[in-house]
Amino acid sequence: MGSHRGEAGRAQVTSNGRVRTAPRACLLVLVLSLVGAFVAAHPATAASPAGADQQQGGLEIVYLAVHDAGGLPALFGASAERTLRVTVRNTSAAPIKAVATARLRAGSSSTTPIRPSGEVVIRPDETVTIELPFQLDTMAIGETTVEGEVTSTRETVAFAATTAQWPWGLALIAIAIAGLLWLGIRAIVRRWRRRREGLAALQDAGLHGRCHARRRMASPRGP
Repeated sequence: MGSHRGEAGRAQVTSNGRVRTAPRACLLVLVLSLVGAFVAAHPATAASPAGADQQQGGLEIVYLAVHDAGGLPALFGASAERTLRVTVRNTSAAPIKAVATARLRAGSSSTTPIRPSGEVVIRPDETVTIELPFQLDTMAIGETTVEGEVTSTRETVAFAATTAQWPWGLALIAIAIAGLLWLGIRAIVRRWRRRREGLAALQDAGLHGRCHARRRMASPRGP
């Protein structure tokens, strides 16, 4: 039995029904195999942006609070002492240099900068507390927002906290002054009433005296 050839250069069908690949197809398979082996031995590496850090993790704020330094003068409107405490943890595998900056926001647009901290070096898996002391304005009343960032060469982590100042001493002074004014006004009113009553009594006494004298003058004299 002879063999039957299909399309030239692609496949050859033998008399027993088997298909045998033509030499051109074998060459193509060999070339593809070599290319696949080369690619597997030399995997492609994606290019990173310039300055990108290959370490995983970074800065994490684990504690944030504003501590009141206290003091009696602050209760009467004096400048209040405060301390912002930011606890930062390094979750990466390399040391990080960080600086904390903050500012006070009492309204919608006005801000007052706080003196920034010095540069701190945080080792891997280390926790560091950064303190930023500041003062509230004299006669400050109500809440003040403290906003800022912890900045490193890798990232910037923002934070925000609030603090309040209520000069209760001024309220007590105002109450005391109001009480003294009320007592003074009450004493003045009492004096005025007494004087008025005294004048009324004198007027009544003079009127009675004149009436009595008239009666004596009008009464007939005896022989």
